[in-house]
Amino acid sequence: MPHRHHLQERPDSCVAASVVILHNNAGQNISEALVRAQLGAPPLDLSRAASFGNYRCMDFTKETSLELLLSILSADWCAVTVGGGPAAARAGAQGWTTPHGPLATALPGYSLTDTALPHHVIVLTKLADAGDTLHYLDPYFNAASQPGQVELVEFVQRWWMGSVLAL
Repeated sequence: MPHRHHLQERPDSCVAASVVILHNNAGQNISEALVRAQLGAPPLDLSRAASFGNYRCMDFTKETSLELLLSILSADWCAVTVGGGPAAARAGAQGWTTPHGPLATALPGYSLTDTALPHHVIVLTKLADAGDTLHYLDPYFNAASQPGQVELVEFVQRWWMGSVLAL
């Protein structure tokens, strides 16, 4: 599947890199440096990128929020905030590499998949397999093995933090 992955240029620039992926997918060539200059200094959450798209913060525990997210995704790609631990665990299991070092480490007493911090931003590209699987691009990791896949149930239970940015 052709895609427009963008490897984030700094370990702390997943928000900016995800904005670049969204805009590149829409045929708008923008640079991560430009986005970072407009967003300000990290750490950033997805709300700071509202000037680059339509930002929503939803209660991820409500089914109506999931329905809205899937409706947004059916129209186009969208950036979402996820827990860093689950994203890092999935990337490690898939053998993904990065020049930035570990995305997350397990908190004492928790597994990596149960570690939400740091929050991280990825780009959802489609819902597949009869609505059971999400495909995504992760700017923290090299493009070679992407897009990644996560089951919708796992995404809702362990990954998603409720923030969405779409063009």
